[in-house]
Amino acid sequence: MSDLNNYAISVIRTVVPITVGNAITSFEVFLGVDLDNAALQVAAVSAVTGAYYLAVRFAEAKYPNIGLLLGWKAKPIYDEAPPAG
Repeated sequence: MSDLNNYAISVIRTVVPITVGNAITSFEVFLGVDLDNAALQVAAVSAVTGAYYLAVRFAEAKYPNIGLLLGWKAKPIYDEAPPAG
């Protein structure tokens, strides 16, 4: 895979969980939660996004195809950095 492809995959696998976290927390009314405070909204989106990402990553270790829930099945492949100096 080229570096551009790896970069695109890493962006996709970052943006999708953020989008899912925002979407889930936008249904606060249906969940019976009142998030009028902006700080609570930010905290809720962060918590839901983080929980979603962690759950998918842990499940992905056992079931690789579940990576699709992050927007792309394959993880990006990073080259090892050359030793410092």
